[in-house]
Parts: sequence; structure tokens; C-alpha cells
Amino acid sequence: MRFLGFLALAVLVSTATAGFAQQPVTLEKLFDYPYIYGNAPVGYAWSPDSKWVAFRWNESGERFRDLYVAKAPNGKPVRLTDLRAYPRIPIEDDDRTPEEIALAEAYDWGISSFTWSPDAKTIAFTFRGDIFLVDARGKKAPRVLIRSQGGESGIKFSPDGELLSFVKSQNLWTLNLKTGEIRQLTTLSKNKSVLSYPSTSSIRTYDWSPDGSHLALLIWDTSVMEDIVIPDYLPERVEAAAWKRNYTGTPVFDTEVGLVEREGGLIRWVDFGEDAYYNNSETEYNEDIQWSPDSKTLLINWNGRDYKTRRILLADRETLDLTELYQEHQEPFFWHLDALWSPDGGSIYITSEKDGYRHLYNLPGSGGAPRQLTSGSWDVLSLHVPEKGGRIVFAASEHHPLEYHLYTMLPDGGAPKRLTSTPGTYSGTYYREAVSDDGRYVAARFSQFLTPPDLVVVDVRKASESRITHSPLPAFDSVTRIEPEYFSFTNREDGVPLQGFMVKPAHFDPKKKYPAVLSCIYANIAKNEWISYDLLDTYMANEMGYIVVRIDFRASVGYGRDFHYGYYQKMGVIDAGECVSAAEYLRSLDYVDDDRIGLWGSSYGGFLTLMTLFTHPGVFHSGAAWKPVTDWHNYTDDYTAQRLGRPVEFPEVYEATSPIYHVDGLEDNLLIVHGMADDNVLFQDTVQLVQKLLEAEKTFDVMFYPRATHGLTYWQENRLDLMVRTARFFRETMGAGPLP
Repeated sequence: MRFLGFLALAVLVSTATAGFAQQPVTLEKLFDYPYIYGNAPVGYAWSPDSKWVAFRWNESGERFRDLYVAKAPNGKPVRLTDLRAYPRIPIEDDDRTPEEIALAEAYDWGISSFTWSPDAKTIAFTFRGDIFLVDARGKKAPRVLIRSQGGESGIKFSPDGELLSFVKSQNLWTLNLKTGEIRQLTTLSKNKSVLSYPSTSSIRTYDWSPDGSHLALLIWDTSVMEDIVIPDYLPERVEAAAWKRNYTGTPVFDTEVGLVEREGGLIRWVDFGEDAYYNNSETEYNEDIQWSPDSKTLLINWNGRDYKTRRILLADRETLDLTELYQEHQEPFFWHLDALWSPDGGSIYITSEKDGYRHLYNLPGSGGAPRQLTSGSWDVLSLHVPEKGGRIVFAASEHHPLEYHLYTMLPDGGAPKRLTSTPGTYSGTYYREAVSDDGRYVAARFSQFLTPPDLVVVDVRKASESRITHSPLPAFDSVTRIEPEYFSFTNREDGVPLQGFMVKPAHFDPKKKYPAVLSCIYANIAKNEWISYDLLDTYMANEMGYIVVRIDFRASVGYGRDFHYGYYQKMGVIDAGECVSAAEYLRSLDYVDDDRIGLWGSSYGGFLTLMTLFTHPGVFHSGAAWKPVTDWHNYTDDYTAQRLGRPVEFPEVYEATSPIYHVDGLEDNLLIVHGMADDNVLFQDTVQLVQKLLEAEKTFDVMFYPRATHGLTYWQENRLDLMVRTARFFRETMGAGPLP
């Protein structure tokens, strides 16, 4: 086994390009810090009067985010805080090394959350675990409300603005803003594991009733999960932190829902009987608990542990008696589905895939069948029901499956009105837009391939948009622009059409033969939106002379239920076949070199890279697998059991879909990288695979990052090394540039 050294790659670009692009463009420059593509604004929230949008941002491309506001529809950002130099609380008996202290300061991401006051005059926010209050117009400096070493989070104002609630020591507290009284409302004690995967505290979420008399809480209890350790090899002596985690087929956290009065006291728990309620990151999308407008009823968007049953339950505030308003069973499993009250409380808007695509339905509050509001061969991707304005707002793939656009429609249905037109994504795969309470404006994250995300405000009445922020640094303007070209091809195994896009070198010559690479293989990766790997793709296209391709593989959204769930019990099988079909399509193009086609992916994409190379040897020249799952027995139940079933029931499925059982098939070049502190896909997966590869006498390259978690590029030294290492791997194994 050999370990690749660190090498800077540099190739001169066209002298027609301005700025620093006239100098050698290196990955060191593209992935330097501060980020040349900027640090996009996050956490959009509208003021209760619908006039201002607040967000966290750093306009200099650095990590630290301060708090900003902008007036609708096109106001300039107003900075409310400047907290980088704010003094930290001294720690008694601080045993951290100077290096650890310096790292904590360098990787301070600033303000972590915020919430508007009901009168829209102030904003409360959390920073380094403390609570602050700031004037919403920037006329006064922020003042601290609670400063402690323990740390506070999850802040919310009571509807009357008198109390500020927060989570501390895994319990719920309030601060009376008039008297200064701090009161503990709950006394939960059984879930004290701070380190767990999925990461959680006792109180997953909570919500004030509109009349301010009660709070509803959703609890995750991780005490039933297994104890594991994640070693840290960097200290003088190896240390091992204790974590709570579940594996496929082992107990997952329990989910409980309860109510507590404004003054505090014992929690009254909702009794689900034998039908345990299971809420997790794979099923939650909009609020899974939501008060009715009259505060008398709590809506619970219930999911079962079989991952196939969904119920809309209503809990009476006084008795906690449950009424089942709706039940739906879906094979093979459910993914993000919404449930939101109508403004008058007379009905509930839900999304469902019952007709084959994810669409909007209206469910009568008194019971009865839901009425379908949207239809067509496209998916609704998000849902918003503003308190006022008389319209609903949603994002959908109606225009093109590789783009997300915003739409509005009347509450009773009718033809949706498209609000956005620029090719790209508004909010995107992992980010949600925010709608003002009056329904007039939408704050959304807009991006395209090689266009970093920024905040735009969309005027619902005028169907117009205004860009609020500009995050990329001036140096980014000198990156040579290349436009993605949409294309489609057919999967050879089942004839299903697949969508994707490719980018070609800036000086592409169709008479030459170019190497090609399937980039960042993963579901939804071909959406026309920004990811930081756009810079790696652009480098490989312009500086290494590659055709770079992204494919929307099975499990992507925008194509309906059957496509989205189409890899059930076939993970790494059906989509590995799609990789092969993509390679066959590329070989049909006169300008692609048949012998030089590679692929790489991260997390699931790393797993898919391994499965493709191991089960289809000779199709691809080289592959790079970042932080891959290698044995699905090692992964979490809340993800894996949905997609594969549980191993005790389907042992043959786990063997067919886990790379560790197929190492004998490796014939091509392979690079594996993994973070040793990964709490999601454990480093154990790569260690076990490496041992099997050694036993099979296979040749491969491997690199590990001692400090890295699943966020492999979080630490700057890892981020830069990974990009250079990956680019160099393909350059060394597949060469660079087209053949005459």
C-alpha cells in the first residue's frame, strides 16, 4: 500500500481570462481560506410584520457569521452584530493545549440561531451558548441576557413576548424579559448522553401554543441505544469518547410527545399505546408537531417503526385523547412528507405520493378523504401555508427535474403560478425557503452550477425577485465560467430514463478525445445548484482537460415515487448499473476517450464507487471513494432498514449490497479516504475493507484524516489535501488532456 504525498497541481489558463486567472490556477487558490466563493447566508426568518428578513452571514468569505437584516423586497443588508472579538468566558482548570484553543477560535462559526420578537422590534440570538438581544434596526448594540458556561439553545419568544424560552442541560427553561426571573419548566433526567448519532438532546423540538398557555415538546430518548467509542489518536495518550449510536437491527431512540404548562411542572405525555411513534431525520420535514390556530389541538405527523405507515393524529390539549384523522401505508417506505394546518384550522395540507408523485392534498379537519390539489409528472418539494395572504407557496420540479422553482396557488387548488424563471434551484436539495406571514414574500437560497448561493427575495404578487446578498469574493469572478449541458440517457437494465448534465473544458474541441469522470455520484447531485465541489469539477475540466458528468441516480427527487424508492433492497446494485449505463452513453460520444472514464463519490457515493468497481470490473479506469459505507450491518437502523429491511430478515440483501463481500472483483485503480473520527459512517468501515483487500492481494491507495468526522472537508488542511489528492489520483492514473 502506498500513501500519496501532497502535490500542488497547476496549469496555465487562457491569457484571455482576467485577474488572477492569468496566473497558474491551483487547487490551493480555489480552496483557500477565506473561501473565494463566499460564506452564503443561512437561517432566513421573516419578521412578524413581514417587512424584514433576518439571516446569518459573513460577507468576507470567513467562517464567522454575524446577524443581518434586509427590508423587503430589495433592501441592502444591515449588519446588526460584530461579535468576533467578544470576550470568551474564562474556563477554570482549562486543560486544552494552546493549539486546541487556537483551533476553537479559528473555527468559531459565530451566531448559531436567532428568533424575532412578536412585535418585530428585537431579535434574540444564541452565540457561544449564551443568549443576547439586539435591536432589529441596528440602532443599539446587542446586550447579553444570559451568560453561562453550560450553554443555551433553542430560543423562542412566547406569543405575548413576555417570556423567552430556551433549552439548557437538556431541559426547557424560560426567562421573563420584564422581571428577569429564570424558571426551569421541565425536569427530564433519563437522557443525558450529549454525544450521540444522530446528534440530539432530550428535547428535539418544541412549540408554543398560539395562546401562550402551553408548550408541546418532542423528545428523543437515546438511552436505549448502544454505547460505542470513537478513539482520538492525536493526544499524547489515545483517548476514546463514549457515544450513543444504533446499528441496523438494534434499538433506536424512543420518540415521545408531551405538553407542559407555561409556568412549568410535570409533563403530560401523549399515549401512543403499542404503536410507537418514530420521528427521525429521514421522516421529518415540516414540523412533526404543530398547534392548531385556536390552541386546542396538537397535530402529530406520526411515522411508524416499520417506516411504511404514516398517520395524521390530533391530540386534544385538555385530555390528550388521540383522534386519527388520516392513515396511509406505502411500500417500500416513506420519506419527507408534510402536514400543516390551514390558517383557519378547518383543514390540514399534506403532501402524499399516493398517485405516484409527491403532490399537495387538503385533508378536512372533521375527517374524510383528502382532496388532491396538484397533479402531474413532477414532485412538490416543500410546502408553506402563510397565516395571511390567501395563497399557499411551494417548491417543485414541474419545470425541469434538474431545477427547483417556486410556485403559488389558491388554497382550494387551481393552476399553480410559477414565481421564478432563472435556470437553477431556489433553496435546493438541503435548504428550505422562508415565507413571510402575510404571504407576500419568499426568502430563498438561489444558486446554479458554478454560481455560489445567495439570498434572493421573491415577490409573490409580482412574480419578481431581488438579490439581497453577494457572497463570492472578487477573486471568484476570475474563475473561468463553463455552462452545464443537460442530457438524458436510458438505463440499460430496466429502460428507465436518467437525467444529468456535463461540463466541458472551456476550449473544448469536438475532434479530440477527452477523459471523462462521473463526479460526486449521489442522488440529486445533477441538480443545477452550487456545491463546493463545483470548483474541483471546474478545475478538472479547464485545467486537466476532462469531461465532467453528474447524474441524478435512482433515489433522486423530482421523478416520482417509483424512481425515488427504486433502489429498495438494490442499493449499489441498480445504481451501479446506472453508472455502467452512463459510461456506455459516454462511450457513444465521439469526443470521449473510451479507455479513460473514472468516477468518484462521497459517503453513499463512496459506497457506490466501490460497488461499481467491485461488481463491474473493467468498465471504469479509476475510482475514488470518500468515507464509504462498506458493510450495511455497520450503519444506522433509521436509514438502512428503510431501504434494505433488517439483516435478520434479509441477510442475502445485506451481502448483495455491501462492498466488503465483493472485494475479489477489484481490477481498476482505487483511492479510499476516510476520517478517523467519523461518527456517521464509522472509520471501522474503511479499516475492515482495507483488511479484506489486503487478504485478497489487491492494489489500492488509501488516506485517512485523524481529525476528520463525516464532514471530511471541515478542517482546512483536510479540505485542501483531499482536493489535491483526488485530482492527482486521476491525473496519475488516467492522464490529463485530450488525445489528438
